Amino acid sequence: MGQSKTEAPKPTGQLFSEWEFGTESTTKNKEETAKGNLQQPEGETAKGNLQRADDKPKAKEADLITLQGFPSVPRFKEWKKTFKREVASASGRSKLCFAWISKVDDENIKGIEDLEDDDDFESLNTKLAASLHRIFHGEFHRKINVLEDKAEKLNKMLNGRQLTWLMYQHFKTSALGGHIYDFKDLCLLELKGDNIQGLVNDFEATIEGMDDVPKDNVLEWFLFISSSTANNLRPPWLCTSCK
Repeated sequence: MGQSKTEAPKPTGQLFSEWEFGTESTTKNKEETAKGNLQQPEGETAKGNLQRADDKPKAKEADLITLQGFPSVPRFKEWKKTFKREVASASGRSKLCFAWISKVDDENIKGIEDLEDDDDFESLNTKLAASLHRIFHGEFHRKINVLEDKAEKLNKMLNGRQLTWLMYQHFKTSALGGHIYDFKDLCLLELKGDNIQGLVNDFEATIEGMDDVPKDNVLEWFLFISSSTANNLRPPWLCTSCK
């Protein structure tokens, strides 16, 4: 009787790998496993992280910085506190911006050249400059315009922090005078010759130094009476004894 042939066992273990029998499928399986364990979760994780980042609300910078009007000397300290909060809140990055605008107070700042850089707030710096120009007035505004003209010749413009520093210096100088004006100082103003602009400058400087500023219609009346001695502005009803 013929004996049935026993099928030779497939090689296993180290010999199996040496013969390279079935290594193709084994390698393929390993590659697929590695791909499944590493590549797919990594991609899913990155996608999830991006989605979560997109879900976070992005801070939006205000289109306009609204400031209080130009303050008087006694009210400047309180105005300054409010000013910094208004600038910070308009930035959309309040903490960073508060430190940024507070740098104007740094004692190491010796001039506007030290504040020429925007420090990642270029857009806000430009908006701040525009807002400050809207509240500036009088002789101080005239001086600022002179500086702006000089900067423009160099193809530059004064930014918000530079204008803020100039304003701080203006009030620092005014406070050093130590004099707080009152209603009597306003009454003592007089026109010298026909120098109307000089009278207006003195009038505005006095108002800035007053603790209690009269209403606008009272101020207008005082300015009119003070300037009425000018030959070209004297009203016909004003008698000589009333000068």
